Amino acid sequence: MSDYIFWPNELLRKESSFENEELIIIAIKLEETDYVVIAIEQSSILQDTLNLEYPYTILGNRDNQGNWTINIPHFTIVEFEVPKFKMMQFYSIEPISLILPKNNTVDNPILKKIPNIEKLISYERYKARNYKLNKTIDIINTYNSTLNAFHHSYPMIGKSKENNSSGIISLQRWYTSTVIHKLTCYITFYITFCACYIAYFGSHFLRKIVPTLLRLSATAKQIDLRFQQICYFPVQYMKINQTKPQGRTTSEYRRLNDESSTKKIEPSCKFYPDYIRFYNTLWLIVNDTSFGLMLGAVLHDNHDVIVNTLSDVIMTTLYEKMIEVTYSLANNPFGIKLNHELASFLSELFYWIMEFSYNSLIKFASDKEKLSIFLTFVTNISCIFGASFGISLIVDFFSLLSFHIYLFYHISCKLYHWQLNTLISLFYLFCGKKRNVLRKRIDYDYFEIDELLLGTLLFIVLSFLMPTVLSFYASYTLVWMTAVYISVFLNSAIGLINHFPLFAFLLRIKDPKRLPGGILLLPKYHKNGRVILKLHNNPLSVPAMFNPFSHSLGKIKEYYFSTVTFKNMLSGTSIKVQFNELYDILYLSLPEEPIDISQILSKLKERLPR
Repeated sequence: MSDYIFWPNELLRKESSFENEELIIIAIKLEETDYVVIAIEQSSILQDTLNLEYPYTILGNRDNQGNWTINIPHFTIVEFEVPKFKMMQFYSIEPISLILPKNNTVDNPILKKIPNIEKLISYERYKARNYKLNKTIDIINTYNSTLNAFHHSYPMIGKSKENNSSGIISLQRWYTSTVIHKLTCYITFYITFCACYIAYFGSHFLRKIVPTLLRLSATAKQIDLRFQQICYFPVQYMKINQTKPQGRTTSEYRRLNDESSTKKIEPSCKFYPDYIRFYNTLWLIVNDTSFGLMLGAVLHDNHDVIVNTLSDVIMTTLYEKMIEVTYSLANNPFGIKLNHELASFLSELFYWIMEFSYNSLIKFASDKEKLSIFLTFVTNISCIFGASFGISLIVDFFSLLSFHIYLFYHISCKLYHWQLNTLISLFYLFCGKKRNVLRKRIDYDYFEIDELLLGTLLFIVLSFLMPTVLSFYASYTLVWMTAVYISVFLNSAIGLINHFPLFAFLLRIKDPKRLPGGILLLPKYHKNGRVILKLHNNPLSVPAMFNPFSHSLGKIKEYYFSTVTFKNMLSGTSIKVQFNELYDILYLSLPEEPIDISQILSKLKERLPR
């Protein structure tokens, strides 16, 4: 089996500077990693009595003629560029996740039925990845700190890469010792303390006290989202501050070697996705506020025009047109002869609902003075809290105004669904069959003559009533689906504002190595009959950044723009706005439940200067 030797390019450049000199290769290798070359030094520097301890080893040497001799029989050299850790560059076998890993749910409906399927898939044994390569990549990501640790253990070999900006460090140390720094830290802590506690109890109130409001109101969802983001900010801050690499000494490596090999060593770049998610959330909040200022400016500049237009649209579309549609349905629409008694009954029922809705809501909503107050409120909220809050208020306002349309659709849908299923069951009766509800199948059965006669009479009556019910159902379904599509569009805009991977997209343009989407091992050249490979950082693709949003759009398409939607309309299955599915994208970068903020703040308090 061939071993891999990972060779940094900077050592290749260093090698070319030594001509006609004997060199020695020093590498680091743990039990579960490949060889990683960390130093190439002159043989004259190393004394014969020098013995390298675990995990360092002398991998080979070069004579004064330039011929290399490697101490292992079968090997493959892989060249790589050392990632700049301070610039947040790193390699990753798997694409970096822009959402919390536990929110990557299983999409297969069959696998969802298996208990604990997510835990089973995430288990280390069943993951299709190279564990040895992962540990090697972890060493490569912390290459500079590993090299400094080696130089600390063997100071006679080379020099440690220290930070040359000693003046900045001295200034920073002086500032941290002043009273101004301590005062700033304490003020920041208590502001964070107050904000987190208010957000935590606000989210708890919405989730535990009024969960129905949270399920039905877009504004409540948006408020809960901001509360949870505020609660999660300290957690992300603490995770980000754990990303600083610490080089291990020889004794620490030996201690890790003595421990159980099954113990997991957390990769040093584990919390980089939290860094991206943290700043992406901050950028989205800032952009949300910017869009809110733009939306508020547009609403303010066109206030009178919007108020007059909305007043006419609300009165015309939600009341007058609905009266016309209901009146036409009661008077044989398109020349179709309907059952007059049934059509009159349904029309009177819908007239009563419309009058109740008009007197209780539409009349006040279409009033220009009250509509002006609402529009001013939306303008102020958008300018202060962002465009997502302004759009959420518009969504809730539209949901209230279109509630009577949902009642029309729901009543006609239930009548149509009941009548259609009854006709199908009576048709089975004529064929000598019946529907087995428990086993969900069609069974053969024998019916008496009186049962067949009664079934025939009911079938004839329902068949003549079917055109009337169908005309009401088709008309109100068309109106309701229009309202559904408007609501879906507005909710999709809210999801895009809150989940657009803006920071990741800009990071992808600025420095793709900070957003890894995997690695590539490509042949570079041939040397002495061997293929030299090159380790490339494959940046995260743009479609992968929008994968959560694309998944949400896929669900929207499945619910409202697919053949399933058309089949639901034909069968009379109720179609509703799936608020939970539309809002799931908002919480992909947050834990399922708000974190106990008291523990987080206690840990933050420990970091305050004394």
